Amino acid sequence: MLFIEKNIAINNNEYKNIIISKATKYIPIKSECILLLYRGLVSNIGDAAIQLGQHILIEKLKLKIKYCARSSEYSSDIANKVINKNTIILISGGGSMGDFHVKAQLFKEEIVAQFPNNRIVILPQSIIFENKKQLIRARNTMIKHKKLVVFARDNDSYWTSKNELGLKTELVPDMAYMIEKKSIVHKFNNSNNAILLLLRKDSEKKINTTDLEYRNKYIIKDWPIIGETIVNKIYWKVLKILHLISVSLTKVNPIFINIEWSIKKYTTYVRVYDGIEFINKYKIIVTDRLHGVLIGRHLDKSVILIDNKTSKVKKFYKSYYINDNKVNFISNINELEDVIQKIKEKNNNN
Repeated sequence: MLFIEKNIAINNNEYKNIIISKATKYIPIKSECILLLYRGLVSNIGDAAIQLGQHILIEKLKLKIKYCARSSEYSSDIANKVINKNTIILISGGGSMGDFHVKAQLFKEEIVAQFPNNRIVILPQSIIFENKKQLIRARNTMIKHKKLVVFARDNDSYWTSKNELGLKTELVPDMAYMIEKKSIVHKFNNSNNAILLLLRKDSEKKINTTDLEYRNKYIIKDWPIIGETIVNKIYWKVLKILHLISVSLTKVNPIFINIEWSIKKYTTYVRVYDGIEFINKYKIIVTDRLHGVLIGRHLDKSVILIDNKTSKVKKFYKSYYINDNKVNFISNINELEDVIQKIKEKNNNN
């Protein structure tokens, strides 16, 4: 690629420092901010890992959050009430930039148009446009904003943002890398020899798990859902009620944002550690989930990556793990058995 010199550092320990370094170029310490496309209480553990990383970054930079909302909760009235000329608008990271998640993309464009004079930072994103007309529309809206910067979390997304959208762009690791590796390994350090196929069931899936010949040989699951046990279900119901109350209070008066923010952080933390505890049971992780490999490698697991429908997993692999000898990428599920066997032989030799 033309910008290969901008590759993200190979050493995982550097990712957190890169995020902080890039963030402080555009977000001064102790700035007042609002955070949008923040989903709050989420089922998807990958989304929760991103959100927890954002919480850690916000605390590290001592930012003051004046308002946060997902697109469906967003209120222009509240935003206009809390935003002044110095307020920085943060838009949550993830894989929602482009035409695969149209509503999220249109919301970004709406915010860019609504606040032309404020610094806007779109936190690390995968960017995918398959429809040229939608790319041109996005470019025409977003390129007008002179204080917009996009953090792209892989090389291909960097290229799309910088050269096709024409936006100020930085190559920045996924926000989940803000989560300390040493704290995860310290708390979760046990596993058996089982193999997990952690495979998507949503719109981004490429593999139909019902057709897999391996379904009786390996454990095939997606991220654990909220409420798998009665106790867990009651626990999350209480958290959901508290979350809804806090959101409602903030709508009445933005002064209640601190209560809402604390509840969001706690529920995010709990959800991430649900995922860590789940993955840690297994020796080898086979996954088409981007944060499956990220959490798996934090736990020092061997990981086999399979691409998803949007190809973001392959792009992520090329940007972060191509030099990691404990991560293998396969383009076809038929390669799985051979790769698993090679990993087992390597582990036995060690």
